[in-house]
Amino acid sequence: MSAITFAKKHLNNARFPSEKTRKTQLWDVSGILKNRYNERFKFDVRPLKIMFDNKKAKKGSTKTKADKMVVETLSQWLIVDIKELHEYIFKNKIQHVYVEQIIKDLEWNVIIQK
Repeated sequence: MSAITFAKKHLNNARFPSEKTRKTQLWDVSGILKNRYNERFKFDVRPLKIMFDNKKAKKGSTKTKADKMVVETLSQWLIVDIKELHEYIFKNKIQHVYVEQIIKDLEWNVIIQK
């Protein structure tokens, strides 16, 4: 999924950062989630990648300026609060988090069915 596709389908008032901002602040699009919130968020919508262990994963950074991370699965988009995710990672002293775990353990999740 590209940032443009996500923005067209799920955001109002979408704005895209400059290439420099995207690379230094680590977010892809900002906007207001349609029919859900009135607040503008910055989203990390980079796709999943195949990692060294042959599993799909999405790398994140504690230096990101994004507010939300978007994970696309075959049937849905999962939107996760990055601050809550970072707190969860630090609290549990883990480096890898799985989608099922995020859905179960974090409070701020938005699931959008395709």
